[in-house]
Amino acid sequence: MLIDSAKTGELRLEQARWSLVPAWSDTFKLKYPTFSARAETLAAKSTWRKPLQAHRTIILARGFYEWTGEKGSKQPWFIHDPNAELLGLAGLYCWWPDRSKPDDDPHRWVLTAIILTFDAVQTLAGIHDRNPVRLPEHMWLHWLDPSPTGDQALVDDAVLAGIA
Repeated sequence: MLIDSAKTGELRLEQARWSLVPAWSDTFKLKYPTFSARAETLAAKSTWRKPLQAHRTIILARGFYEWTGEKGSKQPWFIHDPNAELLGLAGLYCWWPDRSKPDDDPHRWVLTAIILTFDAVQTLAGIHDRNPVRLPEHMWLHWLDPSPTGDQALVDDAVLAGIA
């Protein structure tokens, strides 16, 4: 994933664990799934509010899979853009502190991330009811910029840019 370093202002590529775990959580495994977040209600949810404000990321991917069919005979669909080398999917990240480890342990902090989703576009609605929010390249730096506080308007702009 691509993040803007608050300390240096430089972009960094980082590996992260899938499923965002908020820093305030006492446990790494939450009672509810956090592998994606609904863009439409993002700013209203306490789990996503803080990461949205200043911990936005772009998940780089060649594409993504959706599956259709019945259990045991599911059909994979690789969704990608043949005209783009990489997709930039809007996401959020959080550093989760493993409180069972000492403060000076380099493995104490775990980087976690999610992607944002929205209602499926017409061409993909038959495969899945939700799609990742895809950011066009011209919007990448705007999404990553930590100086404006992230809010629902920023998320709505990202969704609109991705379907335009």
